[in-house]
Amino acid sequence: MYAGKKVAERGVPVILPPGGHAIYLDVNKMFKERKWNEFAGCGLVAYMIKKYAIRGCELGYQAWELDKYVDKYNKMPERLPPNFVRFAFPANVFHKEHLVYFINSLDEANRNKDKIPSV
Repeated sequence: MYAGKKVAERGVPVILPPGGHAIYLDVNKMFKERKWNEFAGCGLVAYMIKKYAIRGCELGYQAWELDKYVDKYNKMPERLPPNFVRFAFPANVFHKEHLVYFINSLDEANRNKDKIPSV
């Protein structure tokens, strides 16, 4: 997918190869310094919609309720669940101009990730 390749070329940590309908951003690679319970993926989703009007979906530690697991068992699971943010692209709605806007916006967010709040 065009957008996935372009954001990867700019150093945005996305899962490669990109899918045909969505890009999955690797939250742990983008926010290496953040702790798991800061829910950086949720912060990114809120930031992207507020600043750029781009909607994503957190598919990470909050979605998998990692905090509830830790509270219940008083430990981390042996294998952590995935920690991604998903950006989907319905082909019948988006044009190249939309994708270029997305690429530039995500690149800018990655460069300014220290300004993206945790949740």
